[in-house]
Amino acid sequence: MSETTPQILGPDSGAEVPPPVSTPSAPLIQTPAGCPPPPLATVVFVGTLVAKDRNTARYQVDQIRAGSADAYIVTGLVDVSYVDETQYLSVDDRYLVGAVPSGVNLALSSKVRAANPLFGGNAVIGLTDSDTECAAVEDPIRTLHLDGSEVENSLFTGLKGSSRQIALAFLQPLAIAFGVILALVLVRWMFTAFFVSMRRAVDGEPITTLGGARRRRLPDL
Repeated sequence: MSETTPQILGPDSGAEVPPPVSTPSAPLIQTPAGCPPPPLATVVFVGTLVAKDRNTARYQVDQIRAGSADAYIVTGLVDVSYVDETQYLSVDDRYLVGAVPSGVNLALSSKVRAANPLFGGNAVIGLTDSDTECAAVEDPIRTLHLDGSEVENSLFTGLKGSSRQIALAFLQPLAIAFGVILALVLVRWMFTAFFVSMRRAVDGEPITTLGGARRRRLPDL
């Protein structure tokens, strides 16, 4: 019996080669059953902060690290929405920004502070009670320094370098209060002097001048 050698069909053999099938890659860390899925950032980029207001930061996009933001970038600029956290960001500094669309208009949003559930979150009422151990996954929807460190977000961050403004904030109300008290004392003193003078005039007592002696009233003839 003759041995048959299988024929290998190459790209020049004329045979039709099926295209490769694109399948999603498996995540690096499998999520056990019963654990919440880890959050995913739509885009991660390195950007230079060029402008900001109370709730929005505008970045010059320097590099896209992951995902895509083509639908949000206009002439190299992208706006990222925050919730009262732009005060912790400094114009002209570079940041590593992980963002995701949110809100009614699906604008890119991120955050500076880590989201900590109040009072223990759902664990307090037993919604997440389970025997399954869930891995702790860092929230990728954050704004960090380029080295991955957190942006300082304490309550006194915005007060650095503002010692003069802080001093004025305390001294100005004190000066105003002192001025009001002094004005009230002067007004009371003026009214007291006026009423004393009127009373002496009604009683027929002569009104003496400052430094003068009181004149005696002559008896009526």
